[in-house]
Amino acid sequence: MLKFFSSKKIQILTIVALTTLAYSNIFANDFAIDDGDFIFNWPLIKVGEVEGVGEIGERIGRIFTVEPVPEDHAGVYRPVKALAMMAAVAIFGSKPFGYHLFSIGIHIINTLLIYLVAHSLIRSYSLKIRLNSRMKTNDMRMEANELIRILPFLTALLFGLHPIHTEAVTFILASFDTLGLTFYLASFWLWLKSKVSKVSRESRGLFWGSVGLAVLAFFTYELTLTLPLVLVLYELTVNGSRLMVNRVRIHELLTINYKRILPYFMGLGFYLVWRFFILDLGARGEYLVGSFYKTALVMTQAMVKYLWLLIWPVNLSIDHQILPGIYAVIYKAFVSTKTLESLSILTPGILVNLAILIGLAVGAVVCWKRWRIISFAVGWFFITLLPVAFILPQSAVMSERYVYLASFGFVLAVSYFSYLGYLRFLSWRGIMLVIFVAFVVGYAARTYARNLDWKDTLTVWEKLAKQAPNNPVTNYTLAKIYAEKGNIDSAIFYFEKALGWGEIPEVNYRLGKIYFGQGKLGLAEAYFAKALDENTPRYYFAARRELAKIEYVKSQSQSEESKSQSDKWVKYNLEKRVTFEYPESWMVTKFEKGVAFDALDVSFSVEIFVDGKDRKESFESYLARQPDHFGKLVGKGPARVPNVEEAYVKVFKDDEVDKLEFFLSQNEVVLKILVYPANSPKMQEFDKLLGSIRIDAD
Repeated sequence: MLKFFSSKKIQILTIVALTTLAYSNIFANDFAIDDGDFIFNWPLIKVGEVEGVGEIGERIGRIFTVEPVPEDHAGVYRPVKALAMMAAVAIFGSKPFGYHLFSIGIHIINTLLIYLVAHSLIRSYSLKIRLNSRMKTNDMRMEANELIRILPFLTALLFGLHPIHTEAVTFILASFDTLGLTFYLASFWLWLKSKVSKVSRESRGLFWGSVGLAVLAFFTYELTLTLPLVLVLYELTVNGSRLMVNRVRIHELLTINYKRILPYFMGLGFYLVWRFFILDLGARGEYLVGSFYKTALVMTQAMVKYLWLLIWPVNLSIDHQILPGIYAVIYKAFVSTKTLESLSILTPGILVNLAILIGLAVGAVVCWKRWRIISFAVGWFFITLLPVAFILPQSAVMSERYVYLASFGFVLAVSYFSYLGYLRFLSWRGIMLVIFVAFVVGYAARTYARNLDWKDTLTVWEKLAKQAPNNPVTNYTLAKIYAEKGNIDSAIFYFEKALGWGEIPEVNYRLGKIYFGQGKLGLAEAYFAKALDENTPRYYFAARRELAKIEYVKSQSQSEESKSQSDKWVKYNLEKRVTFEYPESWMVTKFEKGVAFDALDVSFSVEIFVDGKDRKESFESYLARQPDHFGKLVGKGPARVPNVEEAYVKVFKDDEVDKLEFFLSQNEVVLKILVYPANSPKMQEFDKLLGSIRIDAD
């Protein structure tokens, strides 16, 4: 059996076939979670809607010079990923099949790169069979040597089939992040190849190709920023295997190789300067309760949880509970400050975590003398997780897709320890092979089953609700999904469950909207009043407006006088630059640089805000940087509006309500208008309002 799998062709074919089989059922899955925010609602990457090569070039320039993400993902800078998505949207359109094909392809390429990297590491480490009394025959020695040749195969197979990778593969948006890890692994492999190449010209080509891929990786995904440190790790462990254990020789080793590593650090420095100083893009999020110390304590639990999930990948989730009241996805309103305030380094659970992590670090140092490839594997695991270790604030404590790259260290260590165990217990080799095959089959089956949990957004969150019924973020998200689908009873149920966590302004506001829509003004008023929290200005002002609507409805009777007012129109002056007419019966709410109108029965709303742009900026460029935050974007295009130079309209669907967002441009002035519902009979009155608009651009 070992002899059969010693062939590289057989190994590669087996890896590709089994990995493809394990993920073959994702083609039936729809888009999920944040996929739509990028693929449907991100105009910057939709090249099919641009005119000419010039505009495509302008968009590519914007991808690298501004923060190229939808509004809800602010703080992320991944321009090469954006370019990849631009190409994917142009090729695959709005059907998920092509995107899933891309994600499987990237994962298979990464798995094969793991195979090549493992092969190079093992060759450079020069593993030698240590003969012992159990290996008395040449057959035994040959079998042991055959096993060395299939170590890369075992490593890559475990990597390709490991269930923890389903989030990085099946979640379409995450697969484009994984593209950065492809550049990372390819860069590292070329580095290894360049070191053993005997042809100087070829070695230089491989080296600079590796540097180029490294820079490409940095601009694709932040997890790749650790590559220079991994190169240093390699020099201290695997490449130092023939050196004597003393400080002088290690120093000599680094002196010899630092010039080859320096370009990687220079590429990393360029990325950091470009992002943090030139573009002035800071970290995403903030420390838990504003404390780096408390956050670091929580991260010890996250690191240990990563290890456990790699060992026992059964209870997989998109939002793990880290500690009581602390979940992986950070939603400030749902973070337990009580749990965080009680944490200290002496907390029993934290002490256990620290003992495990320190034990691994000490074990890696001990293994350095005899099994340096294990030292490399442990170092790889910790180093590749540094960008998501909350050294800088981020949006999540942990995520299964974050451990995609780090898992190579785990599977490499498992494969090598399996090899050592096999050599020591040759008489049990049949049982050990059965156990290993069982693990491979179990991994593949678990991966196949986990893919079904990613059928669509609702399925993902319903699965999580079963795993963690008290997770407030899950209950809140499910409530919003059900509200969008018109399942009001389920929406109310999950909103109320989310409130079991505490009085959350956003949840109270959304419940108020539901009850207002049902005509239950008393309940609506009570929930809107609870949403009046000045620490959340967005919902504070929105709730004030809704309460004003309720008071207006209560104060108005459907008298002949009020009905006759509906025929009267009055002029409104906004910011002394914009004038228009509106029905006198409409309720008016003033905002900074804007105004909102609501029909008498509050069944129709119009919001108008004055915005501006630089005179040199084109209207198309202005539109490209406008976020789409009024629901799912279902249509857009130029509009015909009198009295303005240019007009554009976007069509959104939010909670099954059609909303129209107009942009009216006159020189440097842009008027932004939101009107809903778009199917209301009162749209005739809005058309009259629209036709009466005059913009003074001077």
